[in-house]
Amino acid sequence: MSMQDIPLDKLSLSPQNVRPKPPTDSGIAELAASIQHHGLQQNLVVIPKNKREKTFAVIAGGRRLAALKLLVEQKNLHPKAPIPCRIEVDKQKASEQSLAENTLRLNMNPADACAAFETLVNKGQAVEDIARNFGVTVRFIKQRLALASLAEPIMQALRSGEITLDTAAAFADCPDQKRQADVFGRAQYNLSNTSWIKRLLSQDAVSSASRIAKFVGEEAFVAAGGNVTPQLFEDDRLYDNAELLDELALKKIDAEIAGKAETLGLSEIVPILEAHMPYHIDGMQPLPSTRREATAAEQADIDALEEQLEALHEQGDVDDLSDDAYQALQDQIDVLEKDLHIQNTALETYDPALKAQAVAYAFVDDTGTVIIGDRYYVPHAIMKTASKAQTASGEGTVPDSPRESAKLKDDLAEHRAMILAAGLAQAPDLAHDLGRFEVIVSLITNVSGPSAFALKARPLDRLSRPDLSGTIAAHSLHASLEALDDHWLHKDTYDGMFAAFQALPEAAKIAWFSFAVAHSVQSVKSYDPGAGHFQAHLFDAMAMTEADWWRPTVENYFGRVKKADCLAIAEEIGGTNLKAQLAGLKKGDIAQALEDVCAGKGHLSPKDRQKALAWMPEVMRFGSPQDVSHHSYGNRLKLRGLDDTGQTEVSDAAEPSVPADEDDLINPREDDETALQEAAA
Repeated sequence: MSMQDIPLDKLSLSPQNVRPKPPTDSGIAELAASIQHHGLQQNLVVIPKNKREKTFAVIAGGRRLAALKLLVEQKNLHPKAPIPCRIEVDKQKASEQSLAENTLRLNMNPADACAAFETLVNKGQAVEDIARNFGVTVRFIKQRLALASLAEPIMQALRSGEITLDTAAAFADCPDQKRQADVFGRAQYNLSNTSWIKRLLSQDAVSSASRIAKFVGEEAFVAAGGNVTPQLFEDDRLYDNAELLDELALKKIDAEIAGKAETLGLSEIVPILEAHMPYHIDGMQPLPSTRREATAAEQADIDALEEQLEALHEQGDVDDLSDDAYQALQDQIDVLEKDLHIQNTALETYDPALKAQAVAYAFVDDTGTVIIGDRYYVPHAIMKTASKAQTASGEGTVPDSPRESAKLKDDLAEHRAMILAAGLAQAPDLAHDLGRFEVIVSLITNVSGPSAFALKARPLDRLSRPDLSGTIAAHSLHASLEALDDHWLHKDTYDGMFAAFQALPEAAKIAWFSFAVAHSVQSVKSYDPGAGHFQAHLFDAMAMTEADWWRPTVENYFGRVKKADCLAIAEEIGGTNLKAQLAGLKKGDIAQALEDVCAGKGHLSPKDRQKALAWMPEVMRFGSPQDVSHHSYGNRLKLRGLDDTGQTEVSDAAEPSVPADEDDLINPREDDETALQEAAA
């Protein structure tokens, strides 16, 4: 070993350098700036490469070499500048030198350290000697060597930084690489949950960090004949008998719910091991409930909770919110959602006879608390008999409390209106007919059609609303607007504008009229079935598909419904497997995962991917034109100013009487001049 100044252009990186992952460009630039200002503070370690050409390979100091070459590219250093180097002729010591430097500097990637230590072991060095030479513990060396058992996709994910060392360690505890790869594919949305990964990898063993292990406790498990062993990574311990652990958990739950079935008026309460209330149970179906009308005070409480939740969701949309602030916000949302659920559940009533035959389920939540679910189940046979009796008596039931709040439903109605508007803007023939039809009917008949349209001014800033501007429909409408010939709008006088508009080609005028009609689309609320029917008719006429124009995101949907509803959606799309992957996550993470799933991202089977790409909340669907019965206007489709015989009316007589159930469909219009101004606007 000797020290020598070597020209920079005689140096290159050695393949023996044990940090195969290249350093980042930003890190090299920073190091180059430091070397230029302060000089090279530490020599490089090299081995001879070509004696005749006097070239050397750098085995320790690869980042410094890259920074020096960057200075040459920047013309801040001469290519032949002398670089202080220590020449190492013993190749094994050279490899150790490289490993030592990279281990102690910049937290060398664990995957690279694993490969390097494995090389030394294969050359005959004892683990104890390696640990002593590098100043680390034997356990540290064993932990890194254990990573050699990782399946290649997991090793690549560790090397690239896609997963953490903790996650890799969870996989390394299982020697079966095929099983590792299978679990890795299934756990894409829950890779940070190491306990869950370990449970999947070893069906017969359970981590001490698991919900069930904490609930049962190590003392009770060992007393029942189980064994608990420490793991190589972390301070985790492994319960060696999952079946015994589950048996103890069920017994403990059973003891805590003793006598409560009778108190609640139920047939039985069954303990289960799931962390949440099940959504489907073979041979059973939910006990129907009738939702009584809320009192004024109860409704006020529900409205107040929904308003608070909306406000908190809006706060969560702020981009610069810190992680701690966001988590605190989610905690508040969780509390309010539970309170809202309790309020809604209190409004549900059950048939006492059916409830006496119903079953509830008790489970342990994430905090270790035993919860009796508020969804009751009865066998199919019992419900079949009860349903026949209800049908005969004309009785019915009211579904569970709605998934979406009233505010969310109104916002989604705006999204539907944007979709229909975008479609009409691209269907000039239909829009042209619709506009002429609306003008004629509104100006010279006594009929007021469904409120799906109103030919009056709407501000174009609707396209720039934060909650709508990024949608597919908004982009389409912007494109339609930009394609229009608008030179006539820039004339100085109204007369000039009209003359310029007259001079447009007929197709251009139709395009403008069609866009104006499209922009007049109104959002339809749930209480306006006539307007919804008419919009569904137009949507169907254009052969549009909702999923092509709108996808659910955290902002527009998943972040605004309860965690339980998100998990139910996950089960609708990917069954119990996807639901289980997401169940242990925070609400915000579940919402983001569902947004990704519905965009076609992640590891899904072809069948589940197809379901995910088509999934939408029912309130976003236009439905079928046949969903709402047609209203008959009869002979009320008559011209203004003419009576039923076709004679001119001579007085301001009242409009023909209208049955109460049609008041919302047929109303007198304002005078012709006002209606004409609205249509022109």
